[in-house]
Amino acid sequence: MGGLPPESRAAMSAVRAPLHAGEFRQAVGRFATGVTVLSTLAGARHLGMTANSFVSVSLDPLLVLASVRRDARFHDPLLAAGVWGVSVLAADMTEASRFFAKRAHDVAEPFARWAHSLGPETGVVLLDGALSVFECRTVATHPGGDHTLVIGEVVFLDRQREDAGPLVFFEGGYLEQVAAPKGTADAARAQSPGPVPEPGGPRP
Repeated sequence: MGGLPPESRAAMSAVRAPLHAGEFRQAVGRFATGVTVLSTLAGARHLGMTANSFVSVSLDPLLVLASVRRDARFHDPLLAAGVWGVSVLAADMTEASRFFAKRAHDVAEPFARWAHSLGPETGVVLLDGALSVFECRTVATHPGGDHTLVIGEVVFLDRQREDAGPLVFFEGGYLEQVAAPKGTADAARAQSPGPVPEPGGPRP
């Protein structure tokens, strides 16, 4: 369209079919991501939520970002607490991902069945067996449509495992990746679709 006159480009834009949320979800679902479990505190209670919208932002200072739906039950406690944890899931942690994507809010102590420790800086839950873990303090929040973008400064991190590959989410399902020493990259699409991590698809 770059060589078309402005009036032709305007006419084509006018008749273009509107984009729909379902189509958008399917398209962005083709961007493979890792999977995390976010954790925070609501008073003395520990809360967790599966999320695949997690990115690094800055090296100086150390900043990361998580995107959380505004109507998620995790959202308001996260903003109120101002502290949160990130556990980057290994390939053998599919069940943890499924649990925190769907059932964690219905359990009084959602982390009771999962081995974990409490972060030394903030006291948030960090899952044992994760590839890496981070403790964060919120430094900024920004509205992003039906989500809030939460930026946190990393105050603690640990690389817990070197013997496993990542849990990968693609097109509404998990990629089964054999846990192996660093340097192996063979993966096969094998596992059945599970609950979609927040916010890359239908709400858990």
